[in-house]
Amino acid sequence: TLLWAVRRTAFRHFCGGESLEECIDAASHLAASRVRCIVDWSIEEDENEASWDVNAQRKVEVLHKASAALGHNAAFVPIKLTALVSPSLLERITRAEQDAPGPDAAVGDPSAGLSADD
Repeated sequence: TLLWAVRRTAFRHFCGGESLEECIDAASHLAASRVRCIVDWSIEEDENEASWDVNAQRKVEVLHKASAALGHNAAFVPIKLTALVSPSLLERITRAEQDAPGPDAAVGDPSAGLSADD
């Protein structure tokens, strides 16, 4: 089906693999041509506070493993903030920043509008 087609076409072009071991092989092959990798292990957003700590710990583990295995062959690792903190808090921070006065305006209480849970 669709997943089968993607895995046999675009997936191999854009992804080094589904495991760190597969990515190490791809990174080694690309390094010969001076191409560095983006190590992207995505986790989805969650409103569950317990998930944020687990996701953060797993991301740290992946960073350590990728660093040890790939070294300078890894260009960078993107981090999805919505998997590590409350997506609704990030939305409120974004709205507050967008509504904030310019840099020449007087600064008020930075915690205004945030609840005790934030």
